[in-house]
Amino acid sequence: MVCFSRNAITRGGYILRELILVEAFPDPEAQGGWRIKYGYQDDNPGKPGIAAETRKLDGEEGIAIDIPIAQRASPGLKGTLRIEARPWS
Repeated sequence: MVCFSRNAITRGGYILRELILVEAFPDPEAQGGWRIKYGYQDDNPGKPGIAAETRKLDGEEGIAIDIPIAQRASPGLKGTLRIEARPWS
């Protein structure tokens, strides 16, 4: 594994090391028919208690959610994990 930073390359390190739990439940009242929750294993083990805001995909059938991610240890990163779900065809 090779991780990149502005000033150096770190061999054998992690850019992000986080377990994220995601649960989806059928819900006809929710956007796209699904209620989705997520959580970070380090913060609340086994309990994805954060309600995700779902949105429709542009021009396609399906939904998407965004989960904020951050790794504070060097080299680290900050961003968004985007999960998209589409019907089987």
